[in-house]
Amino acid sequence: MLVYVQALINIVLCRRGPEDLPDSGFLLVLTVIVYAMLHVPAVFIRDVAMAEVFVQVALSIALAFAFTRILLQLAGFPQRNRQVLTALFGTGALLTALILPLMIWLQSAPQSQSALPLPGLILLIITLWSVVVDAHIIARALSRPFVVGLLLSIVYFLLYQTLRSGLLPPPGVQSMS
Repeated sequence: MLVYVQALINIVLCRRGPEDLPDSGFLLVLTVIVYAMLHVPAVFIRDVAMAEVFVQVALSIALAFAFTRILLQLAGFPQRNRQVLTALFGTGALLTALILPLMIWLQSAPQSQSALPLPGLILLIITLWSVVVDAHIIARALSRPFVVGLLLSIVYFLLYQTLRSGLLPPPGVQSMS
């Protein structure tokens, strides 16, 4: 398992690609479970409903599966699907593990500060790095230049944000149900 985590760290650092992961259904399922479980603490950190976290996680998983499937099918590389998804969810889990302490720090920071507090700035940097990591994975999976992966990663990020905002109320708004 340590070899797998080291491979994911190297993918986060853009030193390796999804092709360096085993093509394993078991590993993909395990990675998706870990990815989903790391989002559960957000319920307690951000004080949101468990249903909201469930919708966000389900949406991110479903969208990743659909987006990856379509991209790889169009590019002629459907056999890379499990490795790419494992890389996306594995790196997503690693970056989420980094974000959780920052979310706690941000929640405990005074809200009266007008400038972006340090944890918020670090959170923004990790979010942007996540887009870069996804771009790296997509570019390697499609055997295309990084800029193509970056454009597709930005499209994916914007699509997720758009769908999420359409399915969930804005932060701080309570639903009527």
